[in-house]
Order: sequence, then C-alpha cells, then structure tokens
Amino acid sequence: PLMPTKPSRARRWLKEGKAKVAYNDLGVFCVQLLQEPSGEETQEIAVGIDPGKLYSGVGAVSSKATLFKAHLQLPFKSVTQKMTARRILR
Repeated sequence: PLMPTKPSRARRWLKEGKAKVAYNDLGVFCVQLLQEPSGEETQEIAVGIDPGKLYSGVGAVSSKATLFKAHLQLPFKSVTQKMTARRILR
C-alpha cells in the first residue's frame, strides 16, 4: 500500500483515467490506482495504543502527519452491571 496523497493529485488521476473511485467496507472514499505508480517510496509508520479501563486510544502517525486517530469507549460499566445482575439471580 502506498502512502496517502494530496487531494489535487487524486483528482488529477481520476480526470486522466489513471485511477477509479472505490469505497471500503465502512463506506470511506478512497482512490484505487489502475496502473503501477512511478515510485513506491513509503514512510515509517508508528502505531500507538493507550489502553484504559473505560476508554482506549489508538493512533497511527508518520513523521509528516497523523494518519489515524480513534477514541474507543469500552463497555466496562455495562459489563460490571450485567455481571452483578447475574450474580444476584443465582
């Protein structure tokens, strides 16, 4: 997989027929190249995970930009309540 590109470059690829529009399973817009790229330089990417009891954070960064960030809400409170309810019903 290649690194993210500029929107202007992606528009130019679409106009010239070098790429087509594609959507992933989540419905996120992306561009799929129809021919081999001229260069295949990639950057080092670091993935960080900050685990927590109620919330967790996930991030992917390169030296130039933040590529992905996510803030996850964990179901710890509801799981605790459900386990307590199960214990009471025994």
